[in-house]
This record gives sequence, structure tokens and C-alpha cells, in this order.
Amino acid sequence: MTRLTPLVSILILLFLYSGCSRDPLQEPIVKSIPKTPENQSSKNAPLQNLPIESSNELIVQFKQGVSTVQKQAIRQRYEVKTYQTCNCSNQQIEKWEFKEGIDIEGRKGQITQDDVGIESVDNEFSYLMEAVTTGWIPYSQSPDLIRSRTKANNAGITIAILDTGIHLQKLPVSTPFLYNPGRNTTTLHTDIRVRRNQSPFVQSSQRPRTPCSYNGQTEISGWDFVNHDFDTFDDHGHGTKVANVIITNMENEQINNYQILPVKVMNDQGKGSYFDLICGYIYASKKESVSIINMSFGWYNTPFVLLPKLMSENTHITHITSAGNSNKNTDFYPHYPSAYPFDNVIAVGSFNEGKDGKVSFSNYGRNSVDFLSLGTAVPIEDNLGDISYAYGTSFAAPFVAVKAAKHKIDFNETPLEITNRIYTNGTPVSFPTFTKYNVIVE
Repeated sequence: MTRLTPLVSILILLFLYSGCSRDPLQEPIVKSIPKTPENQSSKNAPLQNLPIESSNELIVQFKQGVSTVQKQAIRQRYEVKTYQTCNCSNQQIEKWEFKEGIDIEGRKGQITQDDVGIESVDNEFSYLMEAVTTGWIPYSQSPDLIRSRTKANNAGITIAILDTGIHLQKLPVSTPFLYNPGRNTTTLHTDIRVRRNQSPFVQSSQRPRTPCSYNGQTEISGWDFVNHDFDTFDDHGHGTKVANVIITNMENEQINNYQILPVKVMNDQGKGSYFDLICGYIYASKKESVSIINMSFGWYNTPFVLLPKLMSENTHITHITSAGNSNKNTDFYPHYPSAYPFDNVIAVGSFNEGKDGKVSFSNYGRNSVDFLSLGTAVPIEDNLGDISYAYGTSFAAPFVAVKAAKHKIDFNETPLEITNRIYTNGTPVSFPTFTKYNVIVE
């Protein structure tokens, strides 16, 4: 990971990276690996998952202290047609819709230059997950089912999964493992400042424990920002597989004092909007005992502004991100959020099944990817005991999330210390991983 501050300088450098030529370093030697169902692209193939920006929408963040009356005056000033706030979270963030045909970049520039109570402004866009759709039939999980999987009391740490949700009845476990929004027993929370060479300090949490409510719906465990309700049912399949990897490996590590917070930010086609992602991220980062956020998704080339700003501010949270599946050097073809160069971001690629090389589809980068872990033929056991196999860096990331959770529980360390400990405990290899740390995480 590259460690640069302040944020503005970082984003400028990231923008410059996206326009650079191909990596002058030798491309990694890739062993003979069968094509996977998740991605079959080569290093010369064009990038498929570029963000699709909205032509008439922006996301704004008001400055602290701006009143409701002032917000309305600001909306009128910029001729906002409609606006939307986040469910159950930060009311300083809004999505603004303008009339069709507007010069959206011109309006964004105007808002940026004016000093009228706006702290940040960003484009709204959509992105697709780099995974096939499972075709699961839409389903509704009852409140009773969700409660039966919700822990009576939270303990240790919470891992938030920003993804397509969780299909509870597809998991091989029926014991409670979900986050309880109203109950907490012990909290591990270490805060470290963005700038280096400052001592970490333990901070008591002041985050609210009150479950969120929106439009007559009340949170049980997690929230669906796509459909705006308490039911985080996974109608795609990706998020359930990610949760499965975490739960299985937590059991393998004999870790019990944890819970999972499901945050649905992508729909049944694996499509997400930036606004839903921002809202989901704020929701998760405010939850007491959330120390790890797994983000197994991404897009290429454009870093945008709000998400990296929020991630850099939440210095106590370790963000586990998938490096992407396009066999690209993301030092030069940046993939976000994995390429955000913060101490609290861990980017994970995939080694092959033989553990003697990078798998053919995995992205890599000596500055932008930290570790390789298992992202090929990852066993996924369902509630009937049947086993299928998943492929992609999406499923390598949760392996590392479990390692991060173990170190957080055992040592209550900062994200940077957790990264260093994962490196120290990784498996040294003789082949070049073409990552920052030449180890694999098993």
C-alpha cells in the first residue's frame, strides 16, 4: 500500500496513475489455470467494469451545522428537481436530481467553487459486480427468521459485509451470528490518526445503539439500501458466498466472539449505485464494534471523492477489498476501492490452486495490491451439505478478513499493525507475487 496524505494529493496521484502507460515491469508468469466462470479476461482485454456516470445526478455532502432551512435554500439555488437522503444514517449526504439535459459537470464545478455550505460534491454512478448472476428466485426473509440468526449480545468485533445481502437459509449454520443493533457487551475500538508517527489511542465508542427506522420499517440486523427495508435477502448470491467464507473460516480459527452485519448495496443483477454504497458505508461505519468492513466489489479508473474521504476518516476500521479479476496491473489501471492508498485498506488478489503463482484472472500491483489469498475453487457448502466452488478475488478477500479479525481480537491493533501482522504470519514464497508483500495468506 502506498501511504500518501493529504487526501487531495492522493486523489491527484490516483488520477495521474489512470493515464499512465503499461507497467514497464515484467508481467507475472501465470501457471496453466482453467478458465473460471467469474472472469475469463486476459491482460490485453479492455476493462469491462467502468463506472457509468449519471447525466443529471450528483451527490453532495453538506457542511456540519447547515440547517434544514439553509439546505432548502441551497437546493433552490442550484435548481434541484428532487433530492434523496440516506436511510437510517447521515443526513448531511444527499443525492440531487436535476432536469434532463443539464451540463452536469458544469453544475458540479459551480457547486465546488461556491462557498454555500457544501463540503463535498461527487458524481452519481452505477457499477457492476465482476461475477455471474446465480438466478436465485426473489424471496422474503421473515422477521422471525432474521431474529433467530441474531445474537442476543454482541461480543468482540463486528464484520460488516457490503454486498448483495445474505440468504440466511442457504448458509450451513443456523446458530446466531448476525449483529444485534441494540445490544453490546464488549467493544474493540482502536483509533489511529491518518498521519503517520502518531500514537494510536483507545477511544470509547460514542456511536448510537438505537436501531434505525425508515418508512415504517425497523432494523432487525443490517439494512437493505436497494429496497429500503430491514430484509437484506440476497437475490444474487455473491454476498452469501462471501459470508459463507467468513463464517467457515471463523470456525476453522475457533473464533466465536464476532458477529456479521449484512449491508445490501447491490441488486439481483450485481448492480450497485454509488449513492447506495455511500449510504451503506456510513451506516456500517457508525455501528458500534464494527472494526472490519469487507468490500468484495469495485470499478476501474475513477477514484471519485466521497468514498475515499469517508474511508480515510474511519481510521479505526480495517477495509478488506478485492483486487479485481481482469489480470491488470492496478498500479496503472487502478481498481477501486482496493487501490485507495490508505493505511486502513488491504487489497487482496488470488493465488492459483497450486499455490505456485498468481491465478490468471487476478489483478496485481506492487503498490496497489497487498496480498494473494485463495480465490480459486473456494468451497462453498450450503444448508443441505452440497458443495460448490467459487472463483474470484471476491472470495480471496474474506479469507484475509478472517485473519484481520483474529489479530484484532487477539491484540486490538490498528489497521496498519494488523496489515503488518498478516504479512509477518503469511507464507513466504519463492515466486514473485507482484504485490506489495511477497507472501500468500492461507
